[in-house]
Amino acid sequence: MNRQNVRITRAIAVLSTSLLLVSGCGTASALGSTTAHTAPPHVGGAITMVPSPSGPWIDSFNPYSPAGNTNNIVGDIYEPLVEWSYNKGLDIPWLATSWKWSDHGLRLTVQLRKGVKWSNGKPFTSQDVVFTLNMMKKYPASDLNALWSYMK
Repeated sequence: MNRQNVRITRAIAVLSTSLLLVSGCGTASALGSTTAHTAPPHVGGAITMVPSPSGPWIDSFNPYSPAGNTNNIVGDIYEPLVEWSYNKGLDIPWLATSWKWSDHGLRLTVQLRKGVKWSNGKPFTSQDVVFTLNMMKKYPASDLNALWSYMK
């Protein structure tokens, strides 16, 4: 299942859950209907809800834990250089403003967005990108896209 389908499925699951919760919040007359609900509620049975096609939600946003990154939420918290838009089918500059391949696809030059700062006020620099890439090399489990399998 591609990322867009996963997001659509999640949105449908959230909407369905919201509708289930709202439907239990009052009587028909409280919701603006002039006809009261007279059918007795169903008692018993079970309902199983799965929040996403990748399994239950794991409340872990640790970028170095592959178990905590199965819901594709990390990119929403830890900003990427480039974000992929499944709706538009193209890359969207994020922390990078542009990028260019050279040397027959062996070298990638990335221009970083100016004025970006960390939460502590320090500027975001190319050294931060190098640090992140080296961390993924040192801890392969955190290299979720297998960058180091084809990068030097």
